[in-house]
Amino acid sequence: MTIAMAERTLIIKGHVAATDISFEDYLTAFEGEFAEWVDGVVIRMTPVSEQHDRVFQFLMLLLRAYLDVRPVGRLFVAPYVMKAAEDSPAREPDLQILLNENLDRNTGTYLKGPCDLAVEIISPESSDRDRGEKFGEYERAGVGEYWIVDPLRGEALFYRLGADGRYRRVPTGTGTEGTFLSEVLPGLRLSVDLLWREDLPSVAEVVQLVQEMTAW
Repeated sequence: MTIAMAERTLIIKGHVAATDISFEDYLTAFEGEFAEWVDGVVIRMTPVSEQHDRVFQFLMLLLRAYLDVRPVGRLFVAPYVMKAAEDSPAREPDLQILLNENLDRNTGTYLKGPCDLAVEIISPESSDRDRGEKFGEYERAGVGEYWIVDPLRGEALFYRLGADGRYRRVPTGTGTEGTFLSEVLPGLRLSVDLLWREDLPSVAEVVQLVQEMTAW
């Protein structure tokens, strides 16, 4: 996407924060903000819904608890930046994990290279971006697992990178049911229906879930 194309698309949505800005200047000027960089255009993210925030907090708690028990990597949360490849936009996945063997990709300011697991929780304005642009970018850069969670549709899609460098959807069952088993995080099992509960699991429930999945 060229700068002109990005500007034309984003101005319609009213999310342009800056144009013709370098990646280095973006890191400085927008540090700690929910904003992504695409070909010199800075896109400010819209506020999330309560449903988005609840799912985010549950998954963050689940992943933090898992890594406390099995410290195989490090969790980063938005607005921490990932520049998955030299020619990639600078993205801020809702949640991302970098395995210990790849921690040298963390510069202390952003991830220079792909994370091993990226989670995007869809908002109304981010659906095309998360399912389209980011899907292709993460696949090309080599992000090992990509989770797309859509609270609006009650849909969770899990993709795993194959030996051919292409994502394959990991089946979990039918509709909102089923269980996802991660390969990036050994032993981590996520019952999809937990994401759609009116009352998401409490801290105590999450701890118990992690204890059960990491017992062996």
